Amino acid sequence: MKFNNKKKMYMPISVISSDVVIRGEIEGACDMRFDGKLKGHIRIDGLLLIGKGAEIDGNLVADSIAIAGRVNGNAYATGKVEINPTGILTGDIKSKSLVIEEGGVYKGTVEDGAAVIKEEEPSVKSEDSIDTDA
Repeated sequence: MKFNNKKKMYMPISVISSDVVIRGEIEGACDMRFDGKLKGHIRIDGLLLIGKGAEIDGNLVADSIAIAGRVNGNAYATGKVEINPTGILTGDIKSKSLVIEEGGVYKGTVEDGAAVIKEEEPSVKSEDSIDTDA
């Protein structure tokens, strides 16, 4: 009789508390709970939880995303995007599945993201860039 000796691998969990303000990019190979304020993008290889008091101006890229705070940006997930009753997302969603709970607010377009590739996140015009269309 053979025993399966494979150990279950768990991702480390990073927590950003509500009193933290970040301007810049966040990247990591972890699960993350974000409760602070961010002007920038989050890209992680794991589950991303956006807490009730969080305020984010930027894109989210993760395996799965749950939003209970306010996000002004796009959400890209290889798995599921979930907007909780207190969550507000203004931006586009690209994911395999989408759940919007009663009370959750969403404004944007939804695209099937079965083939979302994290390295090819659509570029976002930064506020520092020069607009040459005028």
